[in-house]
Amino acid sequence: MARTKTRYVGVYFRHGKNRIGADGKPDKCFDILYKKNNKLIWEKIGWISEGYTVQDAIEIRGKRVKAIRHPELIEEIEKSGITITLDEAWEAFYTRWCMNLKNPDDYALDYQKHLKPKFGSMYLTDITPKILEAFTQDLQQNKSPATAKKILALFRNIFNRCKNWEMIPETAICPVSKLKKIKVDNEQERFLTRREASFLLDALIFINCKLYYITKISLYSGMRLSEILEIQKQNINLNAGIIYIQDAKSGNRPAYISDELKKDLKVLLNDKKSNYVLHDDKGKKLSKYNISQQFARVIKEIGFNDNINNELHKVVFHTLRHTFCSWLAIDGVTLYTISKLVGHKDSKMTQRYAKLSPDCMRDAIKRIDGNLARGH
Repeated sequence: MARTKTRYVGVYFRHGKNRIGADGKPDKCFDILYKKNNKLIWEKIGWISEGYTVQDAIEIRGKRVKAIRHPELIEEIEKSGITITLDEAWEAFYTRWCMNLKNPDDYALDYQKHLKPKFGSMYLTDITPKILEAFTQDLQQNKSPATAKKILALFRNIFNRCKNWEMIPETAICPVSKLKKIKVDNEQERFLTRREASFLLDALIFINCKLYYITKISLYSGMRLSEILEIQKQNINLNAGIIYIQDAKSGNRPAYISDELKKDLKVLLNDKKSNYVLHDDKGKKLSKYNISQQFARVIKEIGFNDNINNELHKVVFHTLRHTFCSWLAIDGVTLYTISKLVGHKDSKMTQRYAKLSPDCMRDAIKRIDGNLARGH
């Protein structure tokens, strides 16, 4: 296929024959062009479907040119003993470590979305505490502290695993250890109104049927996305009204089925193609990464996050679980019951909903008054 020049020096792209990306558009492959020993060198960078971006091409070309013009800089990197990029470290981390975990897509989603665009082609030795500190500050402007903390933890995990595997020197110090700890406070998280939830479900019926069922299950049960994707037919007891959750994060616990949700589950259980209640076209478990991306596209399409920059106020898939808890608190359900229904391991996680049920507190005091009055 013919290469097309981008607006960046030495960076080109080409379309693949019969290659279609996840967005339904023709897939693109980025190539770079530079001169070495008076010869023009073409180098393939990678396809968009593989996670490569034009920024990757720009940065890699810059490194190639720098190595040709200033080889002494590369020699310094080689002497340091850290000659792998974060992308190379991630590849080892993913194949050796993540693939043994129950939900490797969780790590892949965080890496592709946050770390790769910024640091993927950088040598680990070049990612200093100062650079990470600036990255963290930028991240927290639009993301929650919990997200920033999780991304830094992933970076630290990648770095330390590679050290254990002797891919980098034992003396190398992870730059995350030099940063101040992030204080996490998620109490400003947004939840949907009942009208917004109805609008979302109505839209999903026409846009994405599977996503409609996944969204409805979360709204009506408070289940996490990872828990929903793990549901198999033997985990559901319609007569008892229970879904038996088996998840690495939450452990084993029951989720209770409302009458409204029972109707949808009956439909899903009639599908004989797979043991998974929700599955892809081959009958396999759905990808958490793909579902998260699909949900984000729908939310963007219906405009729920228009003009909202703070992640705590944006609608994401976890908003559905938060909505379930918030509605229960508003309706006067006790925090203890909410905690048990959604599998909170720490009661502090449920305390955020206390502010939504002040009337419930007042009713409790009135009951005390009534009991004392009857005793006289």
